[in-house]
Amino acid sequence: MNFNETNVFNKFLSSYNAELLSKVSRLDELIGRDHWLSVGNYKESILRSLISNILPRKYEVSTGFILASNRKGEILKSRQIDIIIWDSANYAPIFRDGEFVIVPPESCSAVVEVKGKLTAKELRKSLLNIDYLIKFCSTTYPVHNYICKYIFAYDIAETLRFPDGLWQVIANSYSKDEIISLEERMELSRRNVPVGSCWNPLFSVDAIFVLPLGAIKRDVRSFENTLKFFFQAYLTASETHNHTYAYFESDLQAHLATDGKPGLLYAYQPGLFSVKKNMHITRTSPKSLMIFPSLEHESMFYEDIDKNQIFVPRISSC
Repeated sequence: MNFNETNVFNKFLSSYNAELLSKVSRLDELIGRDHWLSVGNYKESILRSLISNILPRKYEVSTGFILASNRKGEILKSRQIDIIIWDSANYAPIFRDGEFVIVPPESCSAVVEVKGKLTAKELRKSLLNIDYLIKFCSTTYPVHNYICKYIFAYDIAETLRFPDGLWQVIANSYSKDEIISLEERMELSRRNVPVGSCWNPLFSVDAIFVLPLGAIKRDVRSFENTLKFFFQAYLTASETHNHTYAYFESDLQAHLATDGKPGLLYAYQPGLFSVKKNMHITRTSPKSLMIFPSLEHESMFYEDIDKNQIFVPRISSC
């Protein structure tokens, strides 16, 4: 591929970021900070619109709630979700009014928490909202479904460093027992790690995308029957490009194309993958990975991981 062809893909993949930021910038200049609720709703709306344009028609991009009942007949309800990506071709909503829906968990493929400016407080709130989805594993008819869970931020506060600050908030949040204890979170995740097929969701956020900078994606690995979350940080923006949204879109498309099952996008959509592989993505430096919970002793380090790249969080006792 020659330079001109590479430059075409670079501009194309960066154009989505430019479109999002241009609309938001115009609104911020006109409205200012006096109407944050309206501005926040608009930011969710333009992201929903952009996502809708690139998904297969079987999926709808809505806002609202996920609803079911447990084995005792008690209502299970999520908190309000900014963006719900659900299969409207095969499942009926419980309630619908325009873009607002209430849907059963089995119809839901992905959710997105949208933030105008990501702060430590807003990140904790989003992680807590995502944890409310855990309750749907106790429905009357257990749903074998992997709901992919994203946080998407248009900007980030100067007081929240990327990626260290985000890692620290994740570690502190998951060390508390607000919705689920750390021990239960890790045990449920260990029991439900997909082998051959993906059933119940892993009990953590899947990825966080910060539009001006990059992303943190979660993977899982086990060591002697002990599960660990691997939160890997990536830079997706520079002076010449910004592929953060393209990376988010690619991750979402890979999840939907494989129905949440282990697999690679190129095996399902090779043409689309050939375009997406032109994204510029690099690991952050000097620290690029947080392992959580932290490894208990040196012997547990994986041979393929450079210890110097690992961020070790300081867990708050309060």
